[in-house]
Amino acid sequence: MFISAQQWADTAKIETLLDCVFGKERISKSSYSLRRNIEPVRGLSYVFRNREEILGTIRFWPVFLQDFMTGSMDKVLLLGPLAVCSTLQGQGVGTALIRKGLTAARFQGYHRIVLVGDKDYYARFGFKPVEPNRVKMPNGEDAERLLYLDLRQASDLPELGALVPYAPLESGGQETADCHQKGKWPFARLAS
Repeated sequence: MFISAQQWADTAKIETLLDCVFGKERISKSSYSLRRNIEPVRGLSYVFRNREEILGTIRFWPVFLQDFMTGSMDKVLLLGPLAVCSTLQGQGVGTALIRKGLTAARFQGYHRIVLVGDKDYYARFGFKPVEPNRVKMPNGEDAERLLYLDLRQASDLPELGALVPYAPLESGGQETADCHQKGKWPFARLAS
């Protein structure tokens, strides 16, 4: 058993694992609306496998953090879902997947990561709860479970903001794929 980069051929097996761990109703959650119609960030999605069997998964997705006070948009990563098959839960698989993903995100130059999850579990990796009403999720859901991590430990969240779905270029051409792969997402305004 080992961790490897997610391959296109793993997609159906990952979806089956996610259905087993979270149920099919998972796609109605607010975090899924941020992932709709986009692909996870290349080089930041991993699986824990035993030959061809997928036993765990972690993915990172591009989203924007809009600052309502300044109007700026900052690129951030949305972590999730993290899933491990029930027979391996509590054996360090999730921890290994998270550490692998965070190391790769840091290496690729990403600065902020958000997720919806259990604050006690994710605190060991440095994630902190977002203060109530500070950053909105789509439909206003899951605000009490919204967590963030600043990999630079140098900046803070906006005083008032929202997570906004990533919108790829209209063309869907190679430029989009290249930007997406390098973490340089095209959009009108970007805060540094």
